[in-house]
Amino acid sequence: MFNREIQPPLSLPATDALDAFFNLSPDLFCIRNSEGYFTKINDRWTERLGWTEAEMRSQPWIEFVHPDDLQATWEWEAELTPSSPQPLRYKNRFRCKKGGYRWLSWRISQDEQGISYGIAQDVTEEQWRKSAVYRGGVQEAVKLRDQAIAASRMGIVIADANLPDMPLIYVNPAFEQITGYLPEEVLGVNCRFLQGPKTDQTELNRLRAAINEGCHCTVILLNYRKDGTTFWNELTISPIYDYAQNLTHFVGIQADVSDRIIAEKALRLEKNRSEQLLLNIL
Repeated sequence: MFNREIQPPLSLPATDALDAFFNLSPDLFCIRNSEGYFTKINDRWTERLGWTEAEMRSQPWIEFVHPDDLQATWEWEAELTPSSPQPLRYKNRFRCKKGGYRWLSWRISQDEQGISYGIAQDVTEEQWRKSAVYRGGVQEAVKLRDQAIAASRMGIVIADANLPDMPLIYVNPAFEQITGYLPEEVLGVNCRFLQGPKTDQTELNRLRAAINEGCHCTVILLNYRKDGTTFWNELTISPIYDYAQNLTHFVGIQADVSDRIIAEKALRLEKNRSEQLLLNIL
């Protein structure tokens, strides 16, 4: 009963073994060549930052670093040599595909050919908890933010991107002044109630596309006040992402630009009239 031949374990090709090893770790593994490009990364990079391996290999790794961290990163990297007895350690911020940055804590070694081997841990939450805003200034920062938003002459609205139909959850006093709607009349519903029969569908399509893609966008729309009168609304929307790069809200900033639009139309009419008079004279 003990004479069954034991089969040796199947061996993986070197590249497959490396891939398997890379992707076992919860950390971000990478290999960089001497020219400053990633040559290999594990799947954690895509999970954390959103970039595919091809995208990250297509540009120098330093271009992903936050502009405020570039100088320090270059200084740290200058200390990286094959003769270094210990891995180089430092922290910086890397750009996410959808915007924003994540803090990475690095350990990097280099061989004689200038190939660098790095392991990075995502320490974004840790850095956030250590920040001065988090330690003691959260309430004060929120208070100042609320005062600034309330005092703004621009209409400011916030919509919840995770609820069905993205309802409004906040409007500032200027929104009421511009549109005539009270907060209790609009909170909990989508802001399309400002649209009407003469609202430009092309601009609306641009706006919808930006919302679907989670992108920043500015449009000019003919909107309708509560009393039925119209106004030209220059609307800018910006997506808000949490620390994990999940879309949570949209912020909309509204400006009544009716006077500007009317003046621009008058100028165009006057220009056309002058050109026509000149043609008649000639």
